Amino acid sequence: MSLTNPSRQLSTVLKWFEEITSWNFDAVSSMLSDDYKHTTLPASAGEAPKDKAQGIAHAKAIASLLGHAPLKYEICQLNESPGSIWVHARLYTDNLAFNSESIFMFTLSSGDNIQITAIQDYIDTKMAAELAAAAASSKQ
Repeated sequence: MSLTNPSRQLSTVLKWFEEITSWNFDAVSSMLSDDYKHTTLPASAGEAPKDKAQGIAHAKAIASLLGHAPLKYEICQLNESPGSIWVHARLYTDNLAFNSESIFMFTLSSGDNIQITAIQDYIDTKMAAELAAAAASSKQ
């Protein structure tokens, strides 16, 4: 594994991080397979699995909560095998109003047009609770 000379599937995952942190939802959507599934873990987070449209809608809601402030990301660690990449990453805003660590488990298709078919996302439950509270207070 090399971030300076990544495999094709790792390039796809790195591109996903670039696009999601700049809120480029059209680019993100094009990287996801039609049968894409997003699962938020742990189960105690209480989020139902999402399909492609639901996943993009959820990301747009988070972008809105953060005022569309661009995110930065840091790859802390990753593990790659054919069709699967696990990434421990930190996503954050400059002012650290959002500062979250997650473990993303990407499942990828093979072939000429590599797409992300699934993401299992072990979320930072403390940050998720803070975002949920912010969302609830903004609706009042």
